[in-house]
Amino acid sequence: LYRHTFTPSDLGEADLNIANNSAEEVSAVMTVHGSAMNPLPKLEQGLGLHRQFFSLDGKEISLLNAKQNDRVVVVVTITDPGQKGGRLLLSDPLPAGFMIENPNLVSGTNLRNFSWLKTTIWPVHQSFRDDKFVAAFNLSRGRKKTEPRVIKVAYIMRAAYLGRFIHPAAFVEDMYRPNRFARTNAQHVLVEAP
Repeated sequence: LYRHTFTPSDLGEADLNIANNSAEEVSAVMTVHGSAMNPLPKLEQGLGLHRQFFSLDGKEISLLNAKQNDRVVVVVTITDPGQKGGRLLLSDPLPAGFMIENPNLVSGTNLRNFSWLKTTIWPVHQSFRDDKFVAAFNLSRGRKKTEPRVIKVAYIMRAAYLGRFIHPAAFVEDMYRPNRFARTNAQHVLVEAP
C-alpha cells in the first residue's frame, strides 16, 4: 500500500501523470478535497425541490433586501412523481447571519396566513440545527403505486446579523437510491439595518 498527498503548490499549473511501470495490475484510488469555485446549478433527478421565502403575513419575498430581526417563513416543497416511494432525506442549510426561530410553524398556531401549507405527509424525523433544517420522510407506507406526492415543510428563520451571505442549496435524496435526488440553486442574501 502506497499513499501520497499532494498540496496545491505541489501540483502547480502542470498536469499530473500517474503511471504503472510494472507488468502487474494495480488498483488506484484518488480522493480530492476542495471547494467549488462556483455553486452547483439547480438539478432534479427523479425528485423535485423548490424553496420559497415569505413574510409572516403570507407574501412571497426575496432575501436580497432583508432587514435585521426580520422573521422569514421558509417553505420547501418536495415533489415525488410517485413511481418509486422511498425514504427521503431533506437538508436545507441556513445562510450565515440567520437562525431558526420557531421549529413548529406547520403544527403550531401561526398558520392564519399559510392555510395552503397543510400537508398529509409528515416527517418521521426532523431536526432544527444551528446551521440547517433536516427532515426525513417515509413515502413507502400507505402509498398507491402511481400516486404522486407533494410534501411541504416550513420553518421560521430570523435575520440575526448584518452582512452579505450565501444561502447554500437545499438538497433532498432517496437514502437507498442515490440516483434519485434534487437540489435548489444557491442564493445571495443581504441583511441590512432596520
